[in-house]
Amino acid sequence: MRGGQVYGTWPGLERDQLWQGRDLAVTTDFRDVFSKGFQFDRITAAAQVQGGVMKLQEFRMRGSAADVEMKGETDLARETQNLQVRVVPSLALGDTILKWYDVALDEEPVPLAIRAVARRCLRDAARSGELGTLGDLGFVILHRCGADFYFLLVCTWRNENELWETVWAKNGEGDVLFRPWPLEGAHRPTFCVWELGAVVHEREAWTRYLLSARDESARHAYLRDCYSGVV
Repeated sequence: MRGGQVYGTWPGLERDQLWQGRDLAVTTDFRDVFSKGFQFDRITAAAQVQGGVMKLQEFRMRGSAADVEMKGETDLARETQNLQVRVVPSLALGDTILKWYDVALDEEPVPLAIRAVARRCLRDAARSGELGTLGDLGFVILHRCGADFYFLLVCTWRNENELWETVWAKNGEGDVLFRPWPLEGAHRPTFCVWELGAVVHEREAWTRYLLSARDESARHAYLRDCYSGVV
């Protein structure tokens, strides 16, 4: 396959099913995870065609918004699909890769527009240097508190076993963007009990990474190790 078009002979397909210039495409819809448009940095895949059926053994798409993994079968003659897709939301800020968690009530989820604003604010802050040195890996918690107040917690692992945190917030419609949350006094808050649901999982995931070979495979395993459920 070259240039997104089918060339030559595909086992199990008749010649009249191979039109000149025919595109081979798989259409997916991830709008419930991120807004329209998914910019990707790299795609890797391994597939085998037999009897007109393409068996997708390993497909991975890496982008600034998420990692997408896919496997299954596509019947090229009937143009049907049976695919399993796993989307792991993340955020790339330069060399830093952050997993993403939304914390909210089921009946009042974080709106897509708010998530998009949060991600844009962090990207802009990373480009300007406002976030400083973060580290290689970590996670973000976007917590909806009530109707229209949001905490945005940027957490990264540094010095192997230390969790560092930057706190931003957006307070109602009066705040168009997220901004650093002022913290005063010697005794300061860290995480609320609901946010600790994600933190506890991340503590276990990071421990597994520290006890691993810490190679590229272990790095990918950590980034795929996310929690979704009740906190």
